[in-house]
Amino acid sequence: MLRSLLLPKLLPALSLSVLLAITAAPAEAFRCNRSLVGTGDLTVEVKDKCGSPDYRSEFDAVVLPGLGPVQATEHWYYNEGPQRFIRRLTFRNGRLRHLETLGRGFVDNQSGGCTPRAIERGMSEYELYQRCGPPLDERREWQFGPPGKFPGSPRQAVPVQEWLYDFGGQQFRRLVTIRGGDVVAQERRDKPR
Repeated sequence: MLRSLLLPKLLPALSLSVLLAITAAPAEAFRCNRSLVGTGDLTVEVKDKCGSPDYRSEFDAVVLPGLGPVQATEHWYYNEGPQRFIRRLTFRNGRLRHLETLGRGFVDNQSGGCTPRAIERGMSEYELYQRCGPPLDERREWQFGPPGKFPGSPRQAVPVQEWLYDFGGQQFRRLVTIRGGDVVAQERRDKPR
């Protein structure tokens, strides 16, 4: 008797739970043009679903002494405008490995408003590029990152870039360091002659 009373009440809740579990997205996923993009997707699959990225940064595979082979890495940025957030997708050897939500998007082609004060720690390489345009010179390399969270976990290789900007006139040039896709420092360099 108790069973016959509880079963009709529990059945809808149980059905809803099963339905939600079946349709749940992967832990790292986001919607893109009515499709779901998630970790493990190939670059061609993401491009088919989302179109070409607004900005792309590539690092070739290398072998680092003491670490071994480091997989080729790409950062893809999608900017859907000021009402949405920028997405950074990190690919390793052609597979999506990590998704990040950055700050608010913006209207493209904001270059021209670049000053040393406009370059902020924490801004993405894509935001820097859009604000200041291509650098006068750049250098790319892999560096060792900090040790892992757990004792004995291996150190990771992190892509690092240095972009040199010339602001014209009698202003000092700036060397901007980008680590893992984010601005981490800028230093003053000599004025142009």
